[in-house]
Amino acid sequence: MNRTVSKLLTVAAATLALAGCGGNVDFSITRTFSVDSATANGRAPSAPIDLAAEAGSAWKQRKHIDKITINAVTAEVVTVTAGSGLALSGTAWVHEPGVTDESLWIQLGPASGTFTEGEVIDLVVTPELNAFLLTQLRNDGQFVLEAEGTTETGQITG
Repeated sequence: MNRTVSKLLTVAAATLALAGCGGNVDFSITRTFSVDSATANGRAPSAPIDLAAEAGSAWKQRKHIDKITINAVTAEVVTVTAGSGLALSGTAWVHEPGVTDESLWIQLGPASGTFTEGEVIDLVVTPELNAFLLTQLRNDGQFVLEAEGTTETGQITG
């Protein structure tokens, strides 16, 4: 039985502490992935992120930012066909463009359980993720988001 699952990943809903200003800059970056476990173990095509284009207010203030605090990283099951619940395990990562050694990627998750359409799954926010995004703000603002997932039956198509 094939089941269709799309994951909507909110990469960063971040509050940035601005040095000397005492203010915050909020932004969200969202990507939708169709996770297909029949291809490359459920790995969806990677999604490039450009902070200059997608988090403009933070990008403009980047020289004044000396700390990032991520409020949340979530995945949402957007569609499920063939049943009301889906046993799913999934993970997402962020990494520098061109870095293929997965041991250097920053992991978001994993998450596993039986999820229903529209359910939002909270992923773990780590100090490594905060540090990674701060580094991206100080550099060129470019990074990559990866996601994968599988079901108990080994089939997620979409």
